[in-house]
Amino acid sequence: SDHLDVRFLKESGLIKRPIFIKTFTNGILRRRLEAAGARDIREIDAWNSHDCLGAELTIVPQMTSTSAGLRDDVNFDMDTSVIIHDGKETLFNGVDNPLSLADLKVVADWIVKQYGRLDYATFALGAASEYPQCFLNIDRDAEKARIIGDAMQHMREAFKVLQPRIFFPSAGNYIIAGRNHELNKWTAQPRMLDILLCKNEGAPMCVN
Repeated sequence: SDHLDVRFLKESGLIKRPIFIKTFTNGILRRRLEAAGARDIREIDAWNSHDCLGAELTIVPQMTSTSAGLRDDVNFDMDTSVIIHDGKETLFNGVDNPLSLADLKVVADWIVKQYGRLDYATFALGAASEYPQCFLNIDRDAEKARIIGDAMQHMREAFKVLQPRIFFPSAGNYIIAGRNHELNKWTAQPRMLDILLCKNEGAPMCVN
């Protein structure tokens, strides 16, 4: 629900198509879609495969509140990932679901059991926020380097768990426009070159 673009769904005509969502505990996403004019909303339980245009679609639920797997009492039920299998190949799209390495192990084991292997994986890398570029009284160069370093290490460890044949980063970069554009130099996003270098470390081939 935090990535719902009602205007896009309406202008593209997709609001009239079948829309698959997880069966959420709070029902907010369904109500927002209904208010936007959606009439064919298909709520499906996590880990249950459903036919979608001849492919199998499976929703992965949010299992932890942070990708670091830190213990808390938040218990969000907001984000999801998706597994799509077309009969030959399997894609895992992590979206912005904060899955920890332990969560990814659950995903990997499920995919291997159901389909034998994972062909394609995509998930976001680096910071998707205004930190550190918009924060004062910190060493922004050091924080940018730390965040990118942590993201690359997470990617290496995620590769070992998921073992995809091909990986590509999702989400992409974003920019700060206008008079504060110079802050973009501290955006903590890995470069494509950094990601490609993982190939030399024995990781799967990365593509843009």
